[in-house]
Amino acid sequence: MKAVLEPGEVAVLRGVPGMLRPIIEGDLSGNPDAERLLPSASRDDPKVAAAFREMAQDQLVRAKLDAIDRFEDAISSPPAGGSSRKWTQELDAEAIATWMTVLNDARLVIGTRLNVTEEIYSDPSDEVFEDPEHYLYLGLSELLVVLVDAASIAAGRGPARVTRKQIDEYEG
Repeated sequence: MKAVLEPGEVAVLRGVPGMLRPIIEGDLSGNPDAERLLPSASRDDPKVAAAFREMAQDQLVRAKLDAIDRFEDAISSPPAGGSSRKWTQELDAEAIATWMTVLNDARLVIGTRLNVTEEIYSDPSDEVFEDPEHYLYLGLSELLVVLVDAASIAAGRGPARVTRKQIDEYEG
């Protein structure tokens, strides 16, 4: 997949690692952003949750940090032909998966901070679209849809988007 981004989009995406890294490297307990990125293995059994964290948390944190590093390396590359041009880069299946991981984590953090619910976007007010954080959340959501489609097509499964017509036909 060839990624083509406007300079402003690249500038925003270059800020994502700086938003995520301190959350993942910081104190994970009691931080709603960290809890959203590394949820408990069991909300009902604290012993199970603690055992899982002891066993897997370091690996999960390292995997997230590695993905952030790979994303940051990719998005930090200069655009072809100068800074006023569109940024382009070929993304293979591994890079697409990395981008999906990092951008979804950013989306989860922003959604947690905004207390996003389906209702907010089912009938959004003008304030939602005027708020930069909501706008970023929506932009990351759309970019994720594009990446999921690209990954599905690369895997030979066709686009992942489901149309309203397909849903109606399935339900009918």
